[in-house]
Parts: sequence; C-alpha cells; structure tokens
Amino acid sequence: MKKKKIGSFGDISIFSLRSEKMIGVGEGGMICTNSKKIFYEISLLASRNMPFRDKKSPYWKKYISLGEGYNYLLPHIPAALGYAQMKKINTIINNKKKVGKLYTSVFKEMNSQKTFKNSTPVYWLNSLIFKKLNKTRIRQLGDYLKKFGIEVRSGFWPLSKTPKVKKIIFNKDNFSNNLFEKLIVLPSNYSLTKKDILFFKDKINQFLNKVS
Repeated sequence: MKKKKIGSFGDISIFSLRSEKMIGVGEGGMICTNSKKIFYEISLLASRNMPFRDKKSPYWKKYISLGEGYNYLLPHIPAALGYAQMKKINTIINNKKKVGKLYTSVFKEMNSQKTFKNSTPVYWLNSLIFKKLNKTRIRQLGDYLKKFGIEVRSGFWPLSKTPKVKKIIFNKDNFSNNLFEKLIVLPSNYSLTKKDILFFKDKINQFLNKVS
C-alpha cells in the first residue's frame, strides 16, 4: 500500500516457503527484520540457542545451550532453491499477475478477487464464488473437476469452526463460514495459459449445466 511492499511493516515479517507459495522450497519459512537485536534472538532460537557456533568460538563451547531453543534452520538445499527463485522474483510476480488477470477476464461473473485503491495484488491464489450452489453441490463440483486432472482446494477453514476457538467465539457473524462454503480455489501456477483457464471454465460449465 502506498508504495510499501508486503513484509516492510513493523519490526518483524514472516513468510511461508511451502511449495505452493510465491517462493516455494517444499517446507519452512523465513523471518525478516531490520533489528540486529531481534535478528540475534531469532537466530539463537532457531539454532537450539547455541551461540558459540562460529569459527572464532572455542571448540569446547560448540554445544553449550543457553536455554530454550529449536532446530528450525533451513537446510542448505531448500535454501539454495529459494535463493534461485528470489533471483527471478520479479518474473514470478509478473507472471502471477498475468494469470490472475486472465482469471478475472474469463470468470467475470464468479471471480472473487477484489482490488483496492493504492494496492497491487500478486494473485497468489485464484478462487471462484458460486453463490447459487449449496455446500453439497460445491463439493460435488470439486470432485468433478478433479476427475479431469484439475487440482482444486477449498478456502481456508473458518477459525471459528476449529475445535479450540469455537468454544470461546463471541462473534456470531457467519461471513467467513458462508464464504468458505461457496468458494473453490482453482490452479494458480504462474505458467498457466488462457487455454488452460478456458478448459477449467468449460468443465465448470459442464457441471453447472448438469445440475441446473
């Protein structure tokens, strides 16, 4: 927003690096910060809270732990994959935008993507809303598309429906649940072409014609 990039707000920003993300290495993530103090503390927690690991440290201190710590360091091979993708991040984002705009053009009446003033979306995922279909029909549609090799996903499960949260939820607004039940996420790889997306639409229309 206003020429600021995602991840540049606040003291810490966190990015997922799972395989389906903009930069995907399989699993894991990364934390970004401009604070040397926070960087040092995070580095300790991610490496078993062992501060004496560089070449200048005495060898006999190498495995001293100062307390709570985890083994969350990204292995070298996934890190190399991520680094290679970062070098072409502008190409990846531009292609993602092209795919997102193709979806917007082909699915004008169902596309759920909204753009806001002073912001530029990267179209990580492309989803459709089927307002006239109930939950059962939505799931049938997903199963139907999978028969043709079209990988689909649901939207994110509403937080208010998770076992722990639903016990304490106080907001009775069902907006997120209604959206979840009406939404299907379609393939969003940045290599998709208009031909691919037209194929998706053709199969969707086949299903809609069958159940109408």
